[in-house]
Amino acid sequence: MAPRSLYLLAVLLFSANLFAGVGFAAAAEGPEDKGL
Repeated sequence: MAPRSLYLLAVLLFSANLFAGVGFAAAAEGPEDKGL
């Protein structure tokens, strides 16, 4: 596998984990406060 593919895969995994973390934090604090 090309290094570029590995880099893109790592970026996708990182962004997915970051988005999930932010979503979990928002849900923990309360959806009403975030206007969701």
